[in-house]
Amino acid sequence: MIRGGGRAAAFAAAALLAAGCGGGEAAGGGGGAREAVHRVERGALRITVRDTGTLKAKNSVNIKASIPGTAKIVWLVPEGTEVKEGDKLAELDKTDVQRDIDNFESQVVQFETERKSAKTEFEIQKADGQAAMEKARLEVDIKSMELQRYMENEAPQQAKKRELAVEKARSEYDRRKERYEQMQKLLERGFVTSAQVEEERIAMLAAELERNEAEDQKDTYLRYTADIERRQKESARDEAVRSLENEKLRADNMLDRKKVAWDQAERGYATAVQRLAESRKQFAEMTILAPAPGIVIYADLRGMGGDDLAVGSSVYNEQVFLQLPDLSEMEVTLGIHEADVNKLRVGQEGFVTVDSYPGRRLGAKVAKIATVAGERDWRSDIKKFEVVLSLERNELPLKPGLTVKSEILVGEVPDVLTVPLQAVFVKEGRYFAFVDGGGAPERREVALAESNATHVVVKEGLKEGDRILLWNPEGTEAVAGPAGEGAKGPAAGKGASPASNGGAKPAGGGGAPSGGGGKRGGKP
Repeated sequence: MIRGGGRAAAFAAAALLAAGCGGGEAAGGGGGAREAVHRVERGALRITVRDTGTLKAKNSVNIKASIPGTAKIVWLVPEGTEVKEGDKLAELDKTDVQRDIDNFESQVVQFETERKSAKTEFEIQKADGQAAMEKARLEVDIKSMELQRYMENEAPQQAKKRELAVEKARSEYDRRKERYEQMQKLLERGFVTSAQVEEERIAMLAAELERNEAEDQKDTYLRYTADIERRQKESARDEAVRSLENEKLRADNMLDRKKVAWDQAERGYATAVQRLAESRKQFAEMTILAPAPGIVIYADLRGMGGDDLAVGSSVYNEQVFLQLPDLSEMEVTLGIHEADVNKLRVGQEGFVTVDSYPGRRLGAKVAKIATVAGERDWRSDIKKFEVVLSLERNELPLKPGLTVKSEILVGEVPDVLTVPLQAVFVKEGRYFAFVDGGGAPERREVALAESNATHVVVKEGLKEGDRILLWNPEGTEAVAGPAGEGAKGPAAGKGASPASNGGAKPAGGGGAPSGGGGKRGGKP
């Protein structure tokens, strides 16, 4: 019996289910679609990965906010504005910074009171540090005695207990074994029943199990547990010693800090003046100026849970919220499905198209493939990996943020028989097609291999020149996927698009599909 083989058939099965090939529907709309047939041909099958991505500049100057915490934008240059170096790009809310300036100015008069308080805190810290060190010394003594008690008493006693348990278990096993052997002899002489012998055999096996367990427990204790407990006791003692050392360092450090605070109060005026100067500098930096000429692009804040950038938006320190891109080199960011990412390699070639420039293909290469999946959309469990394509230089006036369609060639299978996905059907883990021989359609089981978004390779079951139906004449039968995971009923997968590669739906009227990186005229 013919079956699909290996991983290739599994990929083909996924594509078939997603393409909605089951359920008795015709390949396209209209009543005439039921007459649509396809002639099996031999040729090459191009394997591609398709996706939709976003255009961005490869290099750009990032404009960051240099602020304490967060601040709101109160003025913002319109996106797309061409600016010169030094032009104003944005202004942030300065209310909090102005408040800081007022506070630092008032601090100058407070340091006289803080000087006296700092001296008192120094004396208190000195006494507290001495008390903490005494407590830590006591803990060292306790842990050392616990280790000594374990080594001299507890560990030897535990070893003796386990040795005794082994001896008892062995003795019990020997007794049970001897009794079982005696019962066998008595059975031969007819003094006992088979059930009594069986009962003794089970008792002997139970004794043997208990003996083995006792030996294992003894061996485990001697080889592992005793050493672990000893190390734990030693670690506890060593930790107490480290705590004592740390307590001394902590006490000295806290005392030094209190001394510093005391000295700092004496230098309060100078410190207040310094902080006042820093706040005034920060006040000036709340007005963002262009570090270089360029076209202003707003950063996308939606990926971080924010809204579109606008007056009233909040930004945080070191956050990039504006960009001045270099439009001479562009790249595309894609989110590739986890089922397709392993097909990609850095350096693979492909092309992209931009809706703004219909009919124009731009060459592209895979430049980077993420090693871990990106954050999931809360609406879906699908994992996607970020893939970056570098674009060939071109004269088009492309702008960051445009949506592009990409297609990457990942392989080609030469000299194979291929058929459209909608000509192959799956039921109970087996795949089949309907051959038009002039009379009633003949149902043939087929073995599948590689597939792309629109076509699949047939290894067995069909031959070149066969005419196959692009619809299921057994439309009332249930269609099921591999391993019984398919949907029930003829409507399963109806009208669905392929599971990956961004393939198109079957062409209208039941004809051979197009796209998927295949040849023209609907061939793969």
